[in-house]
Amino acid sequence: MQSRSALYACWLLVHCSGYSTQELLDGKFVNNGSQIAATLINPPNNANVTIESQFTWTSAADSRSYRLEISANADISAPLVVALIKSAQYTISTSDMIGISALTEQVYYWRVTTIYGTKQERSAIFRMILYDKDIIYVNSTSASADEFGNLTAPFKTIQPALNFASQNAKTKVYVAQGTYAGPIALATGVSLQGGYNATAGWSRNIVTNTTSITLSSGLIAVTTPPGATSATAIDGFTIQNSTSTGLSSTGIYIAGGSPTISNNAISAGGSTLNYGIYMNNNASSLITANTIYGGAGVNTRGIYVLASSPSIYNNVISGGTGTGANIGVYTDNSTAKISNNTINGGNTGATVYGIWLTVAGDSATITNNIIFCTGGTTQYGVYKNTAGAEPASLQNNNIFGCTGALYQNAATSFDAVCTTTGNFHTNTMCGGTALSSPTGSGNVSIDNSGSQLFVNQNGPDANIMTLADNNWRLQTGGTICNVRGGGLTITGITLDRSGLGRTATSLSCASPNVGATGWSMGAYESD
Repeated sequence: MQSRSALYACWLLVHCSGYSTQELLDGKFVNNGSQIAATLINPPNNANVTIESQFTWTSAADSRSYRLEISANADISAPLVVALIKSAQYTISTSDMIGISALTEQVYYWRVTTIYGTKQERSAIFRMILYDKDIIYVNSTSASADEFGNLTAPFKTIQPALNFASQNAKTKVYVAQGTYAGPIALATGVSLQGGYNATAGWSRNIVTNTTSITLSSGLIAVTTPPGATSATAIDGFTIQNSTSTGLSSTGIYIAGGSPTISNNAISAGGSTLNYGIYMNNNASSLITANTIYGGAGVNTRGIYVLASSPSIYNNVISGGTGTGANIGVYTDNSTAKISNNTINGGNTGATVYGIWLTVAGDSATITNNIIFCTGGTTQYGVYKNTAGAEPASLQNNNIFGCTGALYQNAATSFDAVCTTTGNFHTNTMCGGTALSSPTGSGNVSIDNSGSQLFVNQNGPDANIMTLADNNWRLQTGGTICNVRGGGLTITGITLDRSGLGRTATSLSCASPNVGATGWSMGAYESD
């Protein structure tokens, strides 16, 4: 280190411009001109940040340290975070918080003070908005004048929230209970979730916290994007297209890809053509745990599947109440997997169909469903429009109340494959006169007028259309032993539609089902 006399000599000879006496006495040559305030770099002013965001600013070679402060006040008074650090970067730490354990999602202000040997220089103050790293919030009753999408200033409508989430790499949009206007276009990679209570810590209950998307006039209430992955989802909504005029109305339109549609109540309107869900373009969606209604008007379909291969599991599906043809699930050139559903073809109209197979090439897998009809001039459980519209599998379904349980257009029975063993196994047909009754493969026709098949298909209110109180578990008795013993345990189907484990026990039944093991008949089974 240079002596004080040497430093003083330097100052006398060359004036040592820019150095204070104190700095000279400290044995440092420090240029006052370099002792400037830091320039804040990241996050930029008015940026959206998360608790994981890194803060950076320009460094000063002569600095001893930096002090970063974060406050809810624009003048940085009463700071909530104060960090003393050596480098020009920082990530928020709970150890630096003052009087709090976490930062809530709101607007904050931050600055950096550069500390030199004899002085301190403060930066400008930047504003930032703190967000959850994954979630954007929507609350139609929010009192905030701002709509940032965080907890303290949520969006008040759904579409801007979805757009913001997509643009800012957020994966979830939480929607508080209430009614929201459609149409809504889902965003790729974003899950839209309803059923939240904003006044109770954003707790979720999709039954008590009804969250509705309504469209009073228009073709489609909710649209999924082409090429959507399974992460593109809508869950926990009541979706209602109330359009009553024009060509068509649709609850959800799936434009390809593999979005997830779950835990929703979906209804079409009353136009000429009405669809609870309409899909095409090779869609491979998962449609599960929904209640789907095809609407009113003229021709109605609960689910319309065009050139696609969805998995349709554990839903309650109604074809609708139109005056024309009402169809629970309509497939056209489809390889849909239809399992564990309760499907009502319809209860009005000229003709009702539980499941309609349209063209050669249709090869739907139809297993473990309850398919029934409650109205209409003509009724069909599973209907083939052409001889080549052959199901890949027709197993373990309970089909009842339909005049024609299994029916092929312009013929009295399904193709010969339906009368052989193998994929067409144990479809119970009961009620009415079956226009098609395949035999030889466990397909049986049982008159259910004495209610020997189900525990109580109409429920305590004696109304089959009130599905919530119906008990469609199979009776336990010798009367229907041929049904219980003739079923199979199907790979991948381990629970019934209410989530109970399926029965797979040995049954003492009369020939030909003596000692049969493993059965999974219909969407529900015996307790």
